Amino acid sequence: MHLLRYTLLRVALVAVTWAVLYLVGMRGALLWVLAFVLAFLVAFIAFPRSGDAAAAELQRLTSRKRASQHKGHDEMHEDAALADSGLERGSGSRSGSGSRSGSGSENEAESEHHGERDLEEPRVFQDGDEVPPGSPA
Repeated sequence: MHLLRYTLLRVALVAVTWAVLYLVGMRGALLWVLAFVLAFLVAFIAFPRSGDAAAAELQRLTSRKRASQHKGHDEMHEDAALADSGLERGSGSRSGSGSRSGSGSENEAESEHHGERDLEEPRVFQDGDEVPPGSPA
C-alpha cells in the first residue's frame, strides 16, 4: 500500500509542478525536464518517510519473488545433476540393474574432479609461465 501511495504522490507532484511551470510561461522539453526534477526534489525532501516505506515494501516484494525463482532454479539444477549421476532423488542407491559394478565409482570420481576444476580460480598466464596440458592458453 505504501508503494501505491508514494507512486500516486509522485505523479501528482509532477502534474502540479508541470502546471505551475506551464502557467509561468515555460514550454517545450525544458518544461518536462524541470517538472520531473523539481517533483523529485520535493518528494525527496518533503516525504522521506513515505519514500523509505515504499522502498522497503518494494524490497520485500522483490526479495520474495527472487527467493522463489532461485529455489525453483536450484532444484532444477539439482535434479539434472542427480539424473546425470544416475541417482534418484531421495534415495541413496543407483537406479538400474547394477550390471556396471566398477564403472559407478569411476564416474563419481570423474564428476567430482570436474566439480573441483570448476571451483578453481582462473589463472592469468604470463611470459615464462608453464601452461599445463589441457588448459586454454
